[in-house]
Amino acid sequence: AGARRDFLFPRAAVEIKTTQQSTGRNVTIHSLAQLATDDTDSLFVMFYRIEENPGKGKSVSELVQIIKSKLDSVDDFNEKLDLIGYSADCADSWDLFKWTVQEVQSYEVSDGFPRVITASFLDGPPPGVSQITYQLDLDQAKEHRVSTEYLSERLSS
Repeated sequence: AGARRDFLFPRAAVEIKTTQQSTGRNVTIHSLAQLATDDTDSLFVMFYRIEENPGKGKSVSELVQIIKSKLDSVDDFNEKLDLIGYSADCADSWDLFKWTVQEVQSYEVSDGFPRVITASFLDGPPPGVSQITYQLDLDQAKEHRVSTEYLSERLSS
């Protein structure tokens, strides 16, 4: 299993959800812990709608280079890339597809956010249930949308 959070900050965490679907904001949640807020002051979900765009898009390799150019040290980033199977030696394979971001929405996970967590069950999940994966329609969380400015402020505090 992977790390519990996609990105950790001193007082917040961020889960990234991405789709190529042209409509809807349905995302897959992979565990009861993914949207639990017991380990962080604030939890955000960032939703990205992407589209393959060979003419104008950016490849994974290009994005990796952009990110590395902004980091003081790339060691941790390189380790994480290794964990997902990215290798600069295989950059040509990662350059076959180019993507553009069509939409970005940010949500703050708080009371009333639609989710299933361990606390959703009176005595925890039923015996024998060890993994729960579910679909979440972020259109049902409109009142939890936050601006990019708000998100940036919370991540930097």
